[in-house]
Amino acid sequence: MSRYLSSFLLILLAFPAMIKAQVEHTLYGFQTLPQVTMTNPAHIPYSKMNFTLIPALSSASFGFNNSGFTYSQLVDESVDEAVQNLRTRNFIDLKVDNEWLHAGFRVLKKNYIHFSISERMRAQVQYPGDLIVLLWEGNGRSLLGKTANLSNMALNLMHYREYTAGFSREVTDELTLGVRAKYINGLGNFYTRKSEFGIYTDSLSFDITMSGSFEVNSSGLPLDSTVTYNPGFSNNHGFGVDLGFSYRNKNGFGFSLSALNLGNINWSQNVRSFSNEDISLTYRGVPINNIFTADDSSAASSISEFRETLVEKFNTQESTQSYRTNLPSQLFLGLSQQFLDEKLTLSLVGTGIIQDRFFRGGARLGATVTVGKILGVTANYGVYGNSTVNIGFGFSVTPGPIQFYFITDNIIGVPLWDKHRNVHARLGFNITIGKQYGKSVLKVRA
Repeated sequence: MSRYLSSFLLILLAFPAMIKAQVEHTLYGFQTLPQVTMTNPAHIPYSKMNFTLIPALSSASFGFNNSGFTYSQLVDESVDEAVQNLRTRNFIDLKVDNEWLHAGFRVLKKNYIHFSISERMRAQVQYPGDLIVLLWEGNGRSLLGKTANLSNMALNLMHYREYTAGFSREVTDELTLGVRAKYINGLGNFYTRKSEFGIYTDSLSFDITMSGSFEVNSSGLPLDSTVTYNPGFSNNHGFGVDLGFSYRNKNGFGFSLSALNLGNINWSQNVRSFSNEDISLTYRGVPINNIFTADDSSAASSISEFRETLVEKFNTQESTQSYRTNLPSQLFLGLSQQFLDEKLTLSLVGTGIIQDRFFRGGARLGATVTVGKILGVTANYGVYGNSTVNIGFGFSVTPGPIQFYFITDNIIGVPLWDKHRNVHARLGFNITIGKQYGKSVLKVRA
């Protein structure tokens, strides 16, 4: 076993630290919960049968991340420091999930079948660092004589309902495979497909030149009086799949991998898209002679002329053609080592989100303990979301068939939300029957 343990510790030390994202770090591998299949369909929960106790209270989740700064930096006069630390591409992410119904069953000992219906809402703002510099400093300091890079500004909103059916099988005593198919019904979407902008301020004349292009798509949103938002059922259809793999040898060393949300949504209902492929505008200001003339009509004329030019340059093309958006694909890679007859598990989990050909990653190092068939506790330290201060914690209490649980990827971010970039919590109730904890009853997977 020492050979596997040495390999495990070596990988822990070698794993890259400064990577960034927000996904369900603490839920991964926490097999006292039926919801563990959300992060890897090959992870079979310990209990034989699992049901929703109360619709809409099975699993509610909230997550927020601002990779650029914290709220306290804005109110504690630390804005200059926050602005200097901004990256070329920064994110504000908000997600709200609610599992309406869930059911899972062990079949013929080696198989697990599960079904669920969930509501998912996502909101994301992407902002370039130069945008905040421009708003905070203006264009006359560090950006004077330079082009402010405002590309990749984006607003992305998505609301959809997810219907899933999953199957997991213990192929051997050491290997488990899992798959989950998803039907997606898209309820509302706003998607920034393209955003390329730059603003240049001449250091001598102070002329301001803007250039760029953009394209945005929307579906089901009440952008005008002709569209009413309908959260029921729509003609926006999508499909996705989750794939999972889990291996654990007889010495307790485990390796697992999952790829989630491989799919897309076709948005065809109440579509409105806007684009402009050629924006080019130079503003030279109002001539000073026009300002101090006795007749102010010259100044008004100059301003009116610029306003007309602005409207002309930002004239957009509108379309009602259907479009597709990819689901936010996620990756999980887990390594673990069990001790004390599988009552204690140390683990390293790497995570990643792939969105618009851009990868954001994270990692967490944790431990999970089970106490009898009643209590499960997990804790971890995570690096993600451009933050190195994330303490994950979770527990499940199952004194009988009714289970209550609470997990968070950053326990200190819940009460001290204003000082942290990441805030997350998931909680709910389940009915679990036939709990099988321990080495003598069930082989626990990585």
